[in-house]
Amino acid sequence: MKYLFIMGPSGSGKTTLAKFLETAKPEKYKRAIQITTRDPRDGETEGDEYFFYTKEQYEELSAAGGMITQVREEFAPGMYGTPREQLDPTRINVVVSSIEGFLDSLNKITSEDIAHVLFIKNVQPEATRPSRSYHDEEKYNSIILHRLQEGSKKFNLVEIEHRYLRQIRDNKTMMSRYLTLHGVKK
Repeated sequence: MKYLFIMGPSGSGKTTLAKFLETAKPEKYKRAIQITTRDPRDGETEGDEYFFYTKEQYEELSAAGGMITQVREEFAPGMYGTPREQLDPTRINVVVSSIEGFLDSLNKITSEDIAHVLFIKNVQPEATRPSRSYHDEEKYNSIILHRLQEGSKKFNLVEIEHRYLRQIRDNKTMMSRYLTLHGVKK
């Protein structure tokens, strides 16, 4: 299986980028839509941003080993996960991932899998929520980044400055060149 984990603090544009990649190159990229146990926010559509599950549905899928990423504590009481059924073996699966979700996936990715991490750094959030501590998210993302640089050879790490992401995100040609340059696609 091929993965592109998009990581970065809240408000960095991870979901927007995932949607962009799938729209720009649907033959190459498949956005894995997450599930969540929280209620939909204003404007969220079932199956577009998330699939909305009950806690019981989430637990049943989890017990069956049906998720490649799981988040239980980071945004409690809501839980999030990326169902395996969302994955496509013929394309690069774009997974928007939080810190806890990515750490969970480290135990589920095999040596045969190809995994890239696109790490958005130095973020000026485009959307903020009062309940989030953006300084802490940046700190923990830095720890993950450091761990990846030291550890496993399973991941190709690509870093992008938030200000550059904003510039190239809406330009399909520039994004394609950026990802090719950094080995995410050939």
